[in-house]
Amino acid sequence: MITIADQEIREILSMETLCWLVLIGSLYALYRFVHRHHAIHKVLHGLMLGVNTLIHLLFLSSIVSVITENWSISMQMMTLSFTWALYAAAGVVFGVMKGKKNVRLVGIILLLLTRRDCF
Repeated sequence: MITIADQEIREILSMETLCWLVLIGSLYALYRFVHRHHAIHKVLHGLMLGVNTLIHLLFLSSIVSVITENWSISMQMMTLSFTWALYAAAGVVFGVMKGKKNVRLVGIILLLLTRRDCF
């Protein structure tokens, strides 16, 4: 929570970015632990998948914000929507290739939300 609240990314190669990457790695390790040791709890899996997705989107949004800070607001928003759509499409492809229904569904929902946000 400290990373999310206090570590605003101002440069791509920075200590803040490293903190975010450690957070993402830690959440992935926690997801794998839950998956391995609590296989019966599908609600817990869904919650962990949702938290990981939310953190990834916050991280991607911060990175896009740094990259596009000198661009017009419309270009910033379009780039952010495009980035989210690519993330969602990657989730759908990964879900199909690995046979992970939850990942595929999250990707499809995010893709639909991103598409709605573009118009």
